[in-house]
Order: sequence, then structure tokens, then C-alpha cells
Amino acid sequence: MENLCPVTLSLSHDLLRAVGRAARGAAVAPSVLVMRLLAQILLGTGIEEARVRLALATATGWADLQVRLRADGFCLLRSGACLDLCRWPSGQAVIPLTVLGESRVGLALRFGIDFPPDGRGPPPRAPPVAFQSRRHAATPQNVPRALPGMQTAPA
Repeated sequence: MENLCPVTLSLSHDLLRAVGRAARGAAVAPSVLVMRLLAQILLGTGIEEARVRLALATATGWADLQVRLRADGFCLLRSGACLDLCRWPSGQAVIPLTVLGESRVGLALRFGIDFPPDGRGPPPRAPPVAFQSRRHAATPQNVPRALPGMQTAPA
């Protein structure tokens, strides 16, 4: 059995949340996930898979995920109702996304929008309509009257 030594890490809130999400997705404790990722990256075993898993865990949307994956030579492409992890830019399928424990539906729920048909990102949204208030012209009916005992300004 391997001897484990406790360590302390200072992580940003975003990174800590990403570790938590990835650990839940892999059904392991966050410390186990970090240990596995460090072993894969530093010991050279499964570096590509570790980078893909990190991109999946830290992405904030479809476009962000594609940018992160493409930086490592991968992309996601639709394959029927599912998604495949493919080589970028050739588009050659590597493995189905479900093999990594993720699904199109699961990511769509997390990102709040389904995988875009062209694979690049969600279509741009129209800017919100500015709030329009209704202002009424001052009439004797809607002008506040002075309360008893208050002086009104001379006319």
C-alpha cells in the first residue's frame, strides 16, 4: 500500500467548484480526483484524457468548452443524439462523450442550452428590451396634496 502524505492547496473559488463538480461526476472524493489528475499529468499517464476531463469540468458553456478542447487538439461533434470527442481540426472521432462519464443532456442542463447545431456555441441572443416606465403628465388629480399642517409653496 502506498503511503499518502496530507498537503494543503490554495485554490481559487472557481477551481475549487470545478474540482467539486468533477469529483461528483466521477463519484469520488475531491482529494482522490486531484490525486488522480496530478498523477496523470505529472507521471505522464493519460495526459490527454486528464486535459479533456479538466476542460469538461471547468467549462462554463458550449463555446468555452470547444475553445478549451481545441486548445488540446479536440472538439465535440454531434453523432446522432449523442456527442463524440473528436480530433481537431480533422473531426476524426476518438470516443463517445459518454465513455468519459458526460452526456449531451447532462452538459445541456449544466450550460442551460442544448448543444448548438454547428458545434460552435449558442446563437447570439438579442439584447434585452430596455425597461420602459410609464410617466404621466401632472394633472390636478395625480399631484400630491399637502397634508394637514404642512405649508404649500406659494404659487
